[in-house]
Amino acid sequence: MKTRRLKNLYFLLLIVLLNLIGQVTTAQPSALNAYTWKKRVLLVFTAHSKHALYQEQIKAFEQATAGVLDRDLVVFKVVGNKGYTPDHKRLTKFQNQQLRKHYEVLPRQFQVILIGKDGGEKMRTIKQTMDVKRLFRTIDAMPMRRSEMRRKGGK
Repeated sequence: MKTRRLKNLYFLLLIVLLNLIGQVTTAQPSALNAYTWKKRVLLVFTAHSKHALYQEQIKAFEQATAGVLDRDLVVFKVVGNKGYTPDHKRLTKFQNQQLRKHYEVLPRQFQVILIGKDGGEKMRTIKQTMDVKRLFRTIDAMPMRRSEMRRKGGK
């Protein structure tokens, strides 16, 4: 009788745990799901592609390509009601709206947000570009990144 109660308790705990895991994974916008635990994501939000801060930010990331690649970073460009994934595919209108709503970014705002491999927000700048050196220092201080550097031979 005691073992049956114990089995029922374990079963109930398993169901609760699975529900919690399901809530965590569905909380993240669907456009980012494929990158969780694989890549760090930079979300660049802007009203239009001619915005000076947007152009400056994209240029800064392009000039730091080696560091971006070494840190497993990918860039999403959320421009107006359009946008592009890191592999240059168009975001759907729904994906665009979902990203803006989830990260609370207004349509006319310029913002840059760093999302860690765990799917959590790690850093955000509003109405200014994200300094690449500061971005890299922030990432390099993360426990997961430190572990990656040790595995790569102390880079």
